[in-house]
Amino acid sequence: MKTKTKADLIKEAKEKGLKVKENMSKTDIALLLVEYDFKKLEVVEELGKQDSTLIQNLNHLKEELEYKKLNVMEKVMAMNLLIHGYEFYVQYKIDCPEGWKLDGRTYFVVDFYIPDYELVIETDGKIHYTEENIIKDRNKDNTLISLGYRIFRFTWDDVMGSNEGFDIFAFFEELKLNNI
Repeated sequence: MKTKTKADLIKEAKEKGLKVKENMSKTDIALLLVEYDFKKLEVVEELGKQDSTLIQNLNHLKEELEYKKLNVMEKVMAMNLLIHGYEFYVQYKIDCPEGWKLDGRTYFVVDFYIPDYELVIETDGKIHYTEENIIKDRNKDNTLISLGYRIFRFTWDDVMGSNEGFDIFAFFEELKLNNI
């Protein structure tokens, strides 16, 4: 599946009658389109004809959104994963090794899990920047790495396009080029 350029997204948004400012980031435009398509459900029919994996992912995400409350950053991350054709799970439970516990639980909950690549994606809001949570996240990451998972952590600025020098779209395009 070909990744859309910013120009492609602007054109598509304008064709749908959406107001797009030239200075909007690619992520902002794509999120605008995803929200529009979720409301109109037109994307389901069109994508179903073109890409069965993407339509399966979209249907899965819609089911997830019905009972899981995702924040804006998680919605943008989900949109990025969809656009790049990943099959993924949201708020996925991964069992701890036998006899291990994290905060009294025998499982980890990760923001996103991509099973084809054993890839975990975490979106970190402000709560993750306390000393206590930094230590918890580090322990969680180290345990997951020891179990064979790859972990990527993203900040609000990374996901929302505010981090100059980092482009979430480019990141996923690079992963795809490397068959990840």
